[in-house]
Amino acid sequence: MNTAPLNRRAIVMGLGLFGGGVAAARFLIKRGYDVLVTDLRKETELRESIEELAGSPVTFCLGEHREDDFRDAHLVVKNPAVKPGNPYVTAARETGAVVTSEMNLFFEHCPATIIGITGSNGKTTTAYMTARMLEECGVVEQTESKRQDAARKRIWLGGNLGRPLLDDVEKIAPDDIVVLEMSSFQLMDLDAAGRSPAIAAITNITPNHLDWHKDMAEYVRAKSAIFRHSAGTAVLNAECPITARLASHVTGSLLRFGLGETRDREIFIRGNCAVLRTRGLETTLFLVDDVRLPGKHNLANALCAAALAHTAGATPEAISSALREFRGVEHRLEFVRDVRGIRYYNDSIATTPESTIAAIKSFDCPAFLLLGGSGKGLSYDELSETIAASPHIRTVYVTGGEATRIADAIHSACRRHPDPKRALVVEPVARFADAVERSVRSAPPGAVFLMSPACASFYEYEPGKRFRNFEHRGEYFKELVASLK
Repeated sequence: MNTAPLNRRAIVMGLGLFGGGVAAARFLIKRGYDVLVTDLRKETELRESIEELAGSPVTFCLGEHREDDFRDAHLVVKNPAVKPGNPYVTAARETGAVVTSEMNLFFEHCPATIIGITGSNGKTTTAYMTARMLEECGVVEQTESKRQDAARKRIWLGGNLGRPLLDDVEKIAPDDIVVLEMSSFQLMDLDAAGRSPAIAAITNITPNHLDWHKDMAEYVRAKSAIFRHSAGTAVLNAECPITARLASHVTGSLLRFGLGETRDREIFIRGNCAVLRTRGLETTLFLVDDVRLPGKHNLANALCAAALAHTAGATPEAISSALREFRGVEHRLEFVRDVRGIRYYNDSIATTPESTIAAIKSFDCPAFLLLGGSGKGLSYDELSETIAASPHIRTVYVTGGEATRIADAIHSACRRHPDPKRALVVEPVARFADAVERSVRSAPPGAVFLMSPACASFYEYEPGKRFRNFEHRGEYFKELVASLK
């Protein structure tokens, strides 16, 4: 369906490798735009995305942006990673172009109820849990007519977790439900457009992406945009100081979750039960034993997901059943293999110290860690204090551009908390593979090897070879573990 006049020129700024730029280009082509894709990266770095557009009437400008292109555009769909105040975007606006994003286009054209999930940690796992709970509703409905209705209602999962739904927007029906993971970058664009999802959650907020956001206040404001423009339901973490403060800004319904039972939350753990308390009535949503993933942080993720799914119509039976079957998401504290009694875990998604702290607290057996990568402007002090206070951690391998900073922080923390009975080893490794190869010789049976880097993945893991993203890093780690004898 062509809805744009002939000769309308659109720019997709930032093709990327996660599908958003590809989906935006396809969307614009269908609507009759003359599409130019421009990216500062070169063709060799973008080969996978370029191949997805093979045969499409798209012009490419790679390795650079040209100001004349932006001054000649009617519409610019910018990648979320493009910072506010970008001179090319400014040039487009000066000549009257409309500037938007792939996520904004999706919100504009999606007819279904949208559940949005953001947070510094846990948002992907929470999104998957929420979608599974809603999908499970078709199993637990009692009557034949309800089963048929449930079958017609589709659950769509996408967003920042790597699957843009703009390609599918014409297939989405008004009665469907969309579950979106949303980044702070995407939310800044959505905030500028004055939009928020009907049902929204913030799992937690800790310092992150401070190499991109100008300060922590901007980062928090971006996250809170997920509920700012909606009178729907906001689900917030009562045990996170920042999200607890944001509760006073909610204009619609509010559900607060936390592991402990206190008056400041509507969803909490009592004994072995996850309890929802509203209007003086209590409902058990699931049992703690239903959650199969390790760590208290995953129990918190389950509480958040249950609140979202219940708000959207999921029954406690569906919520419990989904959690019993849920085994986690790839690259998120993912069990890889047992080698000679050593259990290897892939937690490549952990690109912040807080994520790694949560992973460390999931185990109390002898542990060997692999940390490091490229920096995001974050402090490693709290992570180092956690390592220094965790006697079960035996060796920490550090690699990448942040290796020295992490090692120095751990040494400083150990000097502040000396333990003469403990010999913690902090070992720099030049190659990512070195840590895995050494661990199988030094770790005892019963130990865990945890690759939870606390850093971004954009660095050389071997001379001349760079990780493309956290998924590439996780896949490479799994290949290394699979090759161990």
